[in-house]
Amino acid sequence: MKLFNHIIAFIISLLFMVAALFLSIYSFGLTAKTILPNLLTIIYLNWQAGFIFLALFVVGALGLYPYFVSTAKRTTLIRDSELGDVNITLAAMSNLIKERVLEEDDIIDVKLKLAPVPDGLKINLRGKVKVSTDIPHLTEKIQVELKDYIEITTGVQVYRIQILIEDIDKNQLPINLEEE
Repeated sequence: MKLFNHIIAFIISLLFMVAALFLSIYSFGLTAKTILPNLLTIIYLNWQAGFIFLALFVVGALGLYPYFVSTAKRTTLIRDSELGDVNITLAAMSNLIKERVLEEDDIIDVKLKLAPVPDGLKINLRGKVKVSTDIPHLTEKIQVELKDYIEITTGVQVYRIQILIEDIDKNQLPINLEEE
């Protein structure tokens, strides 16, 4: 995306340079007096020219878009003191949570979404487990241990941990069990 933005900015700059050079040559009288009015007459009621100028407008808007988008990283507050705030990025928190959850033998895959809320951090886990898993016991264990781990390790208060078991590993189904 960064390369695309640089290309757009280059094209816009080039177009403005050409337009500025043309208008300066016209202003100094180095071209025929009627060239600009003739150009304006040619593009009047010309829908192809209208679409070209609209496309240039869109390209210009895309070139300016990165300057108006915030690139601040999403964070959650660890501690607020007289010396200043201490924050942790949600990406760092996500890595910490994934590593901790995947330590469980019965968890095969996990995806998560984090949302800072006024009361702390809301964690939504989605995962895949082994077929022989005691799901109620596993999910309760993850909720309790993960809450304690996050609060002790980072100091971030955990508001809620929601868990959704999306799939059970079909590769580990017993041979005498058939899916319906």
